[in-house]
Amino acid sequence: MKKADLLLLAGILLISGLALVFVLGGSPGAQVKIVGAQGKILGVYALNEDRTIEIDEGGCMNIIVISGGQAQMSHANCPNQLCLRQKPIGKTGQSIVCLPNKLLLMIEGGDPSGLDGIT
Repeated sequence: MKKADLLLLAGILLISGLALVFVLGGSPGAQVKIVGAQGKILGVYALNEDRTIEIDEGGCMNIIVISGGQAQMSHANCPNQLCLRQKPIGKTGQSIVCLPNKLLLMIEGGDPSGLDGIT
């Protein structure tokens, strides 16, 4: 291998690493919006601040964990538990819905025009 080959290889690895960080990273400046029954906004939280949020509305209990730039449901007292099986969300436009508890967790703000994993 010559010096030019090593430089080319290093450049390709650097570009690949940056692309991976861009694709896997969340939307900068994004917020988690929690919407309850009747469209009532229960809270808006920065995605870049780790926290645990407990929502108790009319006997319906959900716990939301924001960590590492992503949000997910960690507990729900709904009968089917489908919201707990959803992957963590962190990109603008993604959402998690708990239908029995009438709760919507969605990501807003950030850069919605960013490239997705397919691009």
